[in-house]
Amino acid sequence: MKSCSLFLPVLVGTLLSAATADAGTLVHINFEASTRSTNAGGKVVNTPVTGHKVVRECARNRAPPVAPASLALVLDVDSGRVSVVDRATGTNVCEVFQFDEITSAADADSGYKVRHLRVRDPGAAQSAGSAVANERSSRDDNGVLVKYHLNGKFHLSYPSVDGSAPKVCNGTFNTGRRFTPTAPVPVQ
Repeated sequence: MKSCSLFLPVLVGTLLSAATADAGTLVHINFEASTRSTNAGGKVVNTPVTGHKVVRECARNRAPPVAPASLALVLDVDSGRVSVVDRATGTNVCEVFQFDEITSAADADSGYKVRHLRVRDPGAAQSAGSAVANERSSRDDNGVLVKYHLNGKFHLSYPSVDGSAPKVCNGTFNTGRRFTPTAPVPVQ
């Protein structure tokens, strides 16, 4: 496939074991990216990749395949993990990438923060990238997160591995509303 290796775990169907994505606060995230690589003819080619495409590939690579509408792309605000989850249960289906904090400049009064993040692909150990993001958040009197928004730009590179062409990816991301599983929680 000509897709960015940033999404390699999704595109080749690398699936996480059924672990519930309840480690932290989950919010919907979307992104648009371009991947530049060299094709077999030695020409640089550009391949667009979107969050919707990653969800479709993840759904198709499940065994058995599932409907893309049953999945959602989310960011775990606490861990920085971006993954595809089952909409009904919140169970991780495919891990996409990871944001790790490098440094940030914060305005303590307004909940605004500019973050410099390391971006990595958990399925490709040699991937390396970074992002600059604007974060806005607010918490209630008990410290519980009530509003969260993160948007920014990222880049990620992959060296040539086992004869594959090196890849350079860049794009933008934006979070949305809080993710809530649709299945009712059983009463115990």
